[in-house]
Amino acid sequence: MAVSPMCFSARKHGRDAHATRYSKDPNPRSQSERRREGKRDSPIVDPAKLANSMSEHQLLESFGSPDAAGPGDLLNDVLVVEDDPEINELIGAYVELSGFSCRRVTRGNDAIREALKHPPILIVLDVMLPDLDGFEICKRFRLDPRTATVPIIMLTALDQPEMRARAVQSGVTEYMTKPFDPDRLMAAIRQWTHSTRHFRNTSVNEKP
Repeated sequence: MAVSPMCFSARKHGRDAHATRYSKDPNPRSQSERRREGKRDSPIVDPAKLANSMSEHQLLESFGSPDAAGPGDLLNDVLVVEDDPEINELIGAYVELSGFSCRRVTRGNDAIREALKHPPILIVLDVMLPDLDGFEICKRFRLDPRTATVPIIMLTALDQPEMRARAVQSGVTEYMTKPFDPDRLMAAIRQWTHSTRHFRNTSVNEKP
């Protein structure tokens, strides 16, 4: 399995080494917004520190593995929707190191197309995307029978009460804010994918 070095360095520094640049920004915005202003954030990971990173075995042991399922198995497939390429890659690396397969997109319309073509077992969804916002995407998923029951973890820098209320109204399963703790994110993914896998298996077994 290919391992992203970015994941190793972020994990090496423990829970306090948050997985996003937002930890140093009192007014977090998406990196795409910063790019439009001509600004660029510093890299999340210092490549010079990669040599001292944890091994893949240690990461898998720490995060745990999902229930048995092969690569590409629809019962093991997580869709990550995040417009910041670095955060997108980082989340995908954690997901794959935990034994899941992962599809990654940066735009809302791409997320809808991917999810309806092959419904994932879970979706990690940002709010501020270039084309559609996460609330609208979530509503569309809930209206389609192919994705109506897929757990959606909304991962965003928006922490206002009204944003949380909109998430609930849109059908979000769990709301998490940036900066995020990778351990907590993966614990939520394992919890909801286990529930979804059990539900799908039960539904198949109960069919006449």
